[in-house]
Amino acid sequence: MNTGISSLLLKTGTDIIPQSGAGFKPETIAGYAFLPESAQQFIHSAILLYQPTFSEARLLTEAAVDLHQWGSLSADQLAKQLQSQPDHQHKKFIPQFLRAVENQRAAAPRYGAAGQIPEKKSPGTVVSHIRENKVFGMCPVASEKTVCCNLRTIDAVTDCALGCNYCAIQTMFSSDHVAVDANLAEKLRSIQLDKHRFYHFGTGQSSDSLLTGNRFGILDALMEFCRANENVFLEFKSKSSNIAYFEDKFQADTKALPRNMFFSWSVNPQVFIDAEEPHTAPLSRRLRAAKKMVEMGFKVGFHFHPIAYFSDWEKHYLELCDELLAQFKAQDIVFVSLGSMTIPRSVRKKIRSSGLRTNVTKNLTHANPENKLTYSPEIKQMLFSKLYEHLSPLRKEVFFYLCMEEAKYWHSTFGFCYETNAAFESAMLKAIGEKTSGRISPK
Repeated sequence: MNTGISSLLLKTGTDIIPQSGAGFKPETIAGYAFLPESAQQFIHSAILLYQPTFSEARLLTEAAVDLHQWGSLSADQLAKQLQSQPDHQHKKFIPQFLRAVENQRAAAPRYGAAGQIPEKKSPGTVVSHIRENKVFGMCPVASEKTVCCNLRTIDAVTDCALGCNYCAIQTMFSSDHVAVDANLAEKLRSIQLDKHRFYHFGTGQSSDSLLTGNRFGILDALMEFCRANENVFLEFKSKSSNIAYFEDKFQADTKALPRNMFFSWSVNPQVFIDAEEPHTAPLSRRLRAAKKMVEMGFKVGFHFHPIAYFSDWEKHYLELCDELLAQFKAQDIVFVSLGSMTIPRSVRKKIRSSGLRTNVTKNLTHANPENKLTYSPEIKQMLFSKLYEHLSPLRKEVFFYLCMEEAKYWHSTFGFCYETNAAFESAMLKAIGEKTSGRISPK
């Protein structure tokens, strides 16, 4: 009698009932519902046949979800391959299966195939809301465990419609709506700042800075805030190309816009944008928008964050670097940041529950000091060093930094690291002040 898993897979989903001694239920794992029936049957069959521990059954199910999202072999197909091998042993099947999935995880994703990864579901609508919460604070991922610039944030908009597969914003808010604070102007007026020091504020930590434009007067309020606080450098960080508000204001009056603001774009190769940033502006439109802001007299920044490791990554990223060097002068650029793909475990769970096809969870085999998933030290250092080396024409005049990375990567990439986050903040403020307005912030 054949007692192998292949025979059990002939049963229907309703015939197979998990009887794990640990009482594990695969249905409780994020993303299980999106698995094809054959993969679901495999999981139940494996639990019946191999009697794994609770932990093993959970890992087995999560591995099946990951395989499905990567678009590689399905769990049942991988199982059949393993069982057909001459050295297959019943008692070692679960460890063998999990090891095989980890080998798949360590394989570099291959982007660029047409139709490889489907579009994300439609984004939500933009609404206004009235809340008693403050709109300003510190960067939500600020930490003493990694080197941090002490960025201040203005949460003018919460949640994001761009739907990048790796983004932590998807775990910060529960609504399907992009919400604009209806009392933003009033709340901005209430912010108490030390007039004798400089500040770097950003509006792109809880949503995209430009995507919603001036809906509900958001940009009007932020312009008023800039004019009232000349010691603030306000950064608009985006993956959008929606600069129409600023173009219209500038065309009407070249002096209408405050000069203590600058604009930055997150950049990645287009093959990665197509696959993992489905509702963002194409790279060409982002760079075109940045160029227009430079022509209007504003400075720009570029965030190579997250840098993704994939097949042919070096070719695509170096082409991106060449594009920046061709289109922008060092005097146009405030800073360039580098940061690797790093995902909180809560985000990985959210990714699994989405049912999307994505490769952003591949190669995340290590944990950083905050227990977030990231690449191995070897991969991270290779990514940083290659990009920094290729952008060498900008080094003398542009401020480079690593975003939320450990001090050891600063030393291996730049040859130094700031002793404290306060020292990093001071150096960045000085660089921003010199570029944006000729003012040098206090040490």
